[in-house]
Amino acid sequence: MTDLHRLSFVEVPCALCGVEDRRSLGENRSYPVPLGIVRCAGCGHVYLSPRPADESLADLYDEDYYTGEGDYTYADDRAVPEIAALRANARLKRIEELKKPGDLLELGCSFGAFLLAARDRGWRVRGVDLSEVAVKTCRDRGLDIVPGTLATAGIPPASVDVVYLSETMEHLPDPRETVRAAAAALRPGGLIVIGTANHDSLARKLRGAAWGYYMPGHLQYFSATSLGRLLLEEGFDVVRHRFGDDRSLGDLQAIRRLDGRSTGPAAWLADFGRRLHLGGFSLGAGMLLYGRKRGRKRGGKQGGKPSTGEAP
Repeated sequence: MTDLHRLSFVEVPCALCGVEDRRSLGENRSYPVPLGIVRCAGCGHVYLSPRPADESLADLYDEDYYTGEGDYTYADDRAVPEIAALRANARLKRIEELKKPGDLLELGCSFGAFLLAARDRGWRVRGVDLSEVAVKTCRDRGLDIVPGTLATAGIPPASVDVVYLSETMEHLPDPRETVRAAAAALRPGGLIVIGTANHDSLARKLRGAAWGYYMPGHLQYFSATSLGRLLLEEGFDVVRHRFGDDRSLGDLQAIRRLDGRSTGPAAWLADFGRRLHLGGFSLGAGMLLYGRKRGRKRGGKQGGKPSTGEAP
């Protein structure tokens, strides 16, 4: 079991612009180690500081993380394979509205439920994950998985049609490096699909520092503005953004039925209500951004981290 007290925590600058100045947004005290939430004084990005040091990050994702036995845990898709497959197929249908099956790469693929579903739909799939447990499990399931990060995975340039990150972006110590590596791996016109929580959501605003998405392994907290700006700066055009969950309401009802949850009018209204938003402010905590790689990068901010910017 990962003991958070045994990890090294370090103060870090903003991962998006490199500015060290920041102001505190409070501490989340839901874990044995208090989590400091800060906002960058340069670009407004919100992140965890102090956070687990780079050499400690892999220790967070041991077997206990996936089985619910650690201080910090994740839902184990292996326990609900039919639900995991239904969720994956519902998301793939949305992706296929913009891109027909080709070469798909998932970063943070866990135990491979999404990749297995994509392979069954005719995609050629590969994955990357930091966890040794996840890599071994995926390989045992016949999947092509590379350990490490997207920047170190050795993916050939312009060899991929879709790069998919679901509940992964918030775990990255250097999200700009990852988006840049995704741009290099994608063919022109390829898609990056990112699912994460919206820091400008009602749930976060109501709960403040006690928001449930503030976790030891969640190092970055994006708004639609900050994530969209990052994609733009690294050679993408945002072609779709959705709040709540972009899967169809029918698919969400099917997932509820299989999970044994209510599917009545109140559940339908709840799923619908989570999609409502005003600009970047949303009722639902989740969001998805789809970025399409441009043929070439725009000038200006492409060569490195910008030093200033508007707050999200």
